[in-house]
Amino acid sequence: FFFLMIRRPPRSTLFPYTTLFRSKADVTDLVEFRTKLNTSWHGLPARGNTARMAVPQIKVAYNDFIVRAVAIGMEKFPIMTGQLDGEAIRLADSVGVGLAISVPDGLVAPIIKDVHKKNVTQIARDSKALIEKARSNKLAPADLQDGCITVTNLGAFGIESFIPIVVPGQCSILGIGQITD
Repeated sequence: FFFLMIRRPPRSTLFPYTTLFRSKADVTDLVEFRTKLNTSWHGLPARGNTARMAVPQIKVAYNDFIVRAVAIGMEKFPIMTGQLDGEAIRLADSVGVGLAISVPDGLVAPIIKDVHKKNVTQIARDSKALIEKARSNKLAPADLQDGCITVTNLGAFGIESFIPIVVPGQCSILGIGQITD
């Protein structure tokens, strides 16, 4: 896992100050839990029907768990919700986490709003909706506002480590690499 934090540099400095923390985590239990969660079927009543039918649950990605963990951390340490507001940094009223998404013209980071109030399944639904909107070029300006931090995950591309770039207006970014043995 990587964590990059940026501070507003003095006007005479062209490059921002950065702090990079590199660490590894044992995610064996997370891998097992995600596998069980994504392979389970839930008998849910169909609308207007008392009979139960098997409906697959939305697939939860590793990123969805990471976003949830980030939200929990930001609730515990609200100083990390800082956003640039002109010459000042203001703490956010709610936790918005951006998702770095590759699109044909580059990269966008739409925001999952109020992520601190959502469970991992709700985060998965919101994440999938934002990814679809981004890839079909249907993001609205509101989808890109109010982010406290962005999560960028290059693990699916086999990349173990990288240095992510902080989204303008935010004060931090979390870069996630590949899960390895």
